[in-house]
Amino acid sequence: MFTHHRSDMSDESLDLLFAKAVRRHNRSNALLVNEDNSRGEWVPLESAAELGCAFTIEYRADLLPLDGDSDDSIQRGFDLVQSAEAEGVPGIIWASGRPGHAQVILVTGTASVRSRWAAEAAKNGFTPRGASRPPLAPHRLGLPVRLLHPQTPDGALALLRRPPAETKPRLSGPTWERVRWGDPKLTSGSEVVYRIAQGAAAVGYEPEHLFNLLVQPGNIGGRSIQKRVKERGLEAARTWFHNYVWKSAIEYVQANPPIRDSTSARAKIAMMRETARGWRWKPVRIRIVTTGSQVEVTVSVSSVRRALEGVHEIAIRSGTITPYVSSRHLADVAGIGSAETVRRSLQALVSLGWIKVISVGSGRSASKYRLTTPQDATQ
Repeated sequence: MFTHHRSDMSDESLDLLFAKAVRRHNRSNALLVNEDNSRGEWVPLESAAELGCAFTIEYRADLLPLDGDSDDSIQRGFDLVQSAEAEGVPGIIWASGRPGHAQVILVTGTASVRSRWAAEAAKNGFTPRGASRPPLAPHRLGLPVRLLHPQTPDGALALLRRPPAETKPRLSGPTWERVRWGDPKLTSGSEVVYRIAQGAAAVGYEPEHLFNLLVQPGNIGGRSIQKRVKERGLEAARTWFHNYVWKSAIEYVQANPPIRDSTSARAKIAMMRETARGWRWKPVRIRIVTTGSQVEVTVSVSSVRRALEGVHEIAIRSGTITPYVSSRHLADVAGIGSAETVRRSLQALVSLGWIKVISVGSGRSASKYRLTTPQDATQ
């Protein structure tokens, strides 16, 4: 005989809302689960929710439900969802009953994406399912269940109800690194959040998804928001993020459109060239190491300007604002005879804010730079 326990959820209708959000098209029944984990009977979905007992349903094909039955599944689930969301695959996590156990649902969209994340989840101790309990459905033994990410039912339902083709854009590598580890070069936690928001807005990332990432304690880049949540509450932090941080990020992106192709890059470089031509140049003092000690030397205006013009020319030929530049190539393009003058001129351009070093070359490999302007460098 089937017996059931009621969940301690504050609103029992939530399990029905989630079940309707994730169920396979035209599936209106649910399979009851007995206390001993054996199969019960098939009943209408609404009846299963009214009974307040454990039940499973068939999930839509664009969703990937994953069961984690180890004591550390919650933490593993957060790690998995954060990795997936960084690649544009949204997910939710809920504590499914036993201590540490969790269920993750990824909105994978296509079959290829689903297969890839099913394999990734299996490596992290999760079992992919076709049918499973919907979020916040009661545990068969009446153990407590709760939503973990997003932290509100509305946020989770919005993710699950989204049309399959509508998936989030992917955060860029630098933006994701800032989310995970912060940025020690920036002066405050709030500035880190603003920079993250700018990077997310540039790729069309959804603000609420970014907010959900930043409030997770494991993401160092969101510490200022996490502090605000602790001191003022989740909704106050969300309001601040949307009304101030995200609004500012959108305004920045509109004023500084992201460069998506070589044509846009060349147009941006042309603007930088015009800025350089109108710049009030002065000789630059830099420090160099010679015979084991540091000395100050002066780099002439003509050397610095010729080096910058050469860097701009290399970037235009490459169609990118992040060109690879070797000393020999720059000497040829800029007409600078001495390799030492080239190195000093590049160092001067970095100190002035005309270029930023992305990676330092060695041997025959060239260094990689990002073109900028002194005004941009101070923002």
